[in-house]
Amino acid sequence: MRCFLEPVTLYNPDADAIPRTHVHCVGTGPADIARRPVPSHQPDGQPARIRELTTGHDCMITEPARLTDLLLDIPTTEPTATGHGAA
Repeated sequence: MRCFLEPVTLYNPDADAIPRTHVHCVGTGPADIARRPVPSHQPDGQPARIRELTTGHDCMITEPARLTDLLLDIPTTEPTATGHGAA
């Protein structure tokens, strides 16, 4: 039971330098469920990179082709840790 009650704190400053892209599913859902807000900034202070899919939470089930296209496009269009996208 302790594994559910004791919070885990992970701190690795090197991980803050890894660029992140949030895939935000913006489809309709139950009105009484609040979506977790997407952070406005990355841990390193850079603006958040957000991609949206118009689908529910299970995008890998409901929109696998669109999700695949989006994920494959990220390395070519998003800046890397060095500030450049992939060639």
